[in-house]
Amino acid sequence: MLAPGLVVVRWFYDEAEPTTSEMRPFMPDGSRVPSPLPTALLKKIKYQPVSLDELRCLPPPACEALGLRSNPRANESRLLEARDKFDWEELLASGLWVEADHKQGKPRRPQAQFHGFGQIGKKPKGEMQDEDDKLHWGWICPTLIPYFNEAGELIKLRPHKGGAASGTAAGSEHIYVPRDYRSLRTATKAAGRVEKFYVVIICEGEYKAAVIWWTLGAGAVLRGDGRPPVGVCALPGISFAKNPAYRSELDDWLRAVDCQRVIVAFDDEDKGDKPMRQAHDAEIYGRYLATELNHELKIPALWLALPATWRVNGKADWDGAAVKMRDLRAEENA
Repeated sequence: MLAPGLVVVRWFYDEAEPTTSEMRPFMPDGSRVPSPLPTALLKKIKYQPVSLDELRCLPPPACEALGLRSNPRANESRLLEARDKFDWEELLASGLWVEADHKQGKPRRPQAQFHGFGQIGKKPKGEMQDEDDKLHWGWICPTLIPYFNEAGELIKLRPHKGGAASGTAAGSEHIYVPRDYRSLRTATKAAGRVEKFYVVIICEGEYKAAVIWWTLGAGAVLRGDGRPPVGVCALPGISFAKNPAYRSELDDWLRAVDCQRVIVAFDDEDKGDKPMRQAHDAEIYGRYLATELNHELKIPALWLALPATWRVNGKADWDGAAVKMRDLRAEENA
């Protein structure tokens, strides 16, 4: 039996258009949008689609296998069609619709993040109204990232850097496991579970996991790489290493795939200007998770510090490193 609202999410996903790119903001002179981003510059920003191959080393075959979907403002009309197909309880439970806000005079309506609304950039500290007012939002059309189970069935849908309300189908609590949902639907019907990984890498963020999947994991097998694939999954952020719901699913998945070794490798960012606790939080949470997996699951687990040489604009992560190494190789061969 499907969870409440999931039938709506699956219907919407099936109607959405595949994508191999994402929208990127830039300044009129072609330069990068500054971070933090002053409000005065918001109206000057322009947008253009950039291929995920260029941005994150995810070529079209990877995007297609992972089931990425576009998120234009035109999605609103598709969401409005859902009113004629599903009752209100299903729409609300899906997370793709939100309840009326009578104080602001807003009726029941589609959730804006599923028709183009998303994060543009961080605000300067001087412009923040409170602790929750940290980001600029606008019509940036964030890519829709699907979550599939081991049978290739959609279980969650998340706009990049955003999401639906907790407790809804689209906002449900799941770790992200990159999967070629097309092959899984066929293979699972024929032979049951097909995921088995001796080594698993745990990172943060879907795109990071997707790049590892494409280069070292089952995506490499899809390309014809003969090496045994490395398993990979992602938490939404490093603090979710202590979240009971995410940890329970993570532990269950590691057992199910017969994992024998874990590498915890979160993003590494230069936080030399932060207080001591924040400056080392990636290492703290990474070591905590590795220790817990050693203790609770009896799986040898290590925390891996990503090399500082991988940093781009002060941050080292898997997709940024892949792009950096690709560009360096291109320069060497030029």
